Amino acid sequence: MNWDSLYLVVVLSVALYKWIRFYRTLSEIKSEVESIIKTGRKMVEEKTVPEPQEFSKKIDMLKELYNKLGAQITESKTKLEYALLTAREIQNDLQSLTTWLDGLGTNIGKQTLELEMSRMEAIKDKLNGNYVEFAKNCDPVYLEKLKEQIDTINSRWTHLKKHGLVKRGNDIDVLQKYLSDIEQELDSPSTMSPAKLKVLSNEVRAKAQDVEALDNKTLSKLWEKIIDKITAATLSENAVVVGYENVTDTIKRRLESPVNTPETEKPEFKRSKIPLALKSPSTDTERD
Repeated sequence: MNWDSLYLVVVLSVALYKWIRFYRTLSEIKSEVESIIKTGRKMVEEKTVPEPQEFSKKIDMLKELYNKLGAQITESKTKLEYALLTAREIQNDLQSLTTWLDGLGTNIGKQTLELEMSRMEAIKDKLNGNYVEFAKNCDPVYLEKLKEQIDTINSRWTHLKKHGLVKRGNDIDVLQKYLSDIEQELDSPSTMSPAKLKVLSNEVRAKAQDVEALDNKTLSKLWEKIIDKITAATLSENAVVVGYENVTDTIKRRLESPVNTPETEKPEFKRSKIPLALKSPSTDTERD
């Protein structure tokens, strides 16, 4: 049962009940108001009141106020009854569509699924149409949860139409294990080479459609997390390579241009400060 749409039905039912009580009160005082107006008119005609014209204006204002209030009550009744009817339809359609979507089995053929969707599409369209009409006369505060639920229905419908039915259980477990294994590898930089990082990046990005088709929030977050780690690792690797190339280029230029160089910067002095075996980032890569 959809408690948010049910809540709207209850709220509207209570509002309609209050309207009935207010209408009854207005009906009960109708005869009294009419009597006051009638007596006032007579007093004006007989001129038994001071300033008859002013008194007549007050009688007219009383009558106008009562009629205006009656018109507002009638209009409110029409709106409340329509809103209550619409809310009940929304509740029923939400429940029908949710039950139908949850009950779809993975063994349904493509043709059968299309027939089922064409049958349920009228209910989905009516649900969205009723929501638009309902929202016109409803406080936005009461619409947040309801809109979220209708958006969920529309999202599931669009996903079903685009991807069809998938064997969610096994596929999610397999893909989640695959991504978890890759995450463990990324968390061990000592075994990660640039070439391997590039291969993993291509593999994980190729799984984007599979992740989207399974429509699982946990799986999507894990995939995004791994993409972020790969991006960070790639940027770090590029920074190391650029830094290494800058250092070696500086050393090469200094060795080739000893003229006008301070004594401490001349090659014979500089060589003693250069590591005997300057490792390139590609060395570890080749070993891996």
